[in-house]
Amino acid sequence: MSETNSSFVVAELDTAITTIGEPVKYFFLIQKPENKIIKTNKLDSQNSYEIDSLGFENNDNFIKKTFQVTFWDTGQFILPGLEIEVISDDSIFEYSFFSDSLSVEVISVKSKIPSLDSISNGELLPIKDPVQIKIIPFFIIISILLLIITSLLIAKVWRSRSLLSEKENNNQRTFPDPISFSLDKINTLEKDIHLKSDFKDIYVRISVIIRNFMENYYYVKALEMTTKEIKDNKSIFNLNEKNFTELLTILKFSDMAKYAKKKKDLDFIKKDLVIIRKILKSIKESNKIS
Repeated sequence: MSETNSSFVVAELDTAITTIGEPVKYFFLIQKPENKIIKTNKLDSQNSYEIDSLGFENNDNFIKKTFQVTFWDTGQFILPGLEIEVISDDSIFEYSFFSDSLSVEVISVKSKIPSLDSISNGELLPIKDPVQIKIIPFFIIISILLLIITSLLIAKVWRSRSLLSEKENNNQRTFPDPISFSLDKINTLEKDIHLKSDFKDIYVRISVIIRNFMENYYYVKALEMTTKEIKDNKSIFNLNEKNFTELLTILKFSDMAKYAKKKKDLDFIKKDLVIIRKILKSIKESNKIS
């Protein structure tokens, strides 16, 4: 222990005896003087040993420095003391002092473990066989990579097919066949009809149902055609004379109803709906037979 002007340093070793190549920890505990700055100088290594810094702790009252000393020769060694400089708050050097020097005895492994002397017989100790490192063969690595890539590709194809199947199912649910779609519209319209229904609005909806059926079933832009254009292009609709005439008659009446030239009662409207429904069902049945 060294002490100067209310500041002291304690030096310690974790062992007093060691062997060549076995590290020893060298500690210094320094008390801080009040209102002063502490500075420590470096510990120099020698040919017979090497000193490395391991840690530094600083709190309000103490500074702790830890070093590691490794010896390369046997014998008794005196480790150097640590020089501590004390500096005032305004960075003016005031004084310095050293910690106590400590002694370490370094012995050989044979001296520490006497049984080794009979084994080695004064010669070098037997060298251990090298530890074999297991190396994975190249073809196993390639096989694992190919397996992973194949699994990923299978998962991707399966996912794509699942999405495609789901999309097709959604399309089927969203877009029913034109005849079923038109029949649903007729049924809905029939439920909406009551005594206070707007006559013009009903026949506008009837006209749209017929034209939408023609467009989606025969792939003709019937929604953009006038009733006269539909009549002049009768051949492209592939309807028999009776069905075509009845649908055309309802379309003509729908045109007149738009401009309030014609008006009928609810029974007349329902009769037209029955005609349209009958025509659509007959087309559906004829498709099943064919």
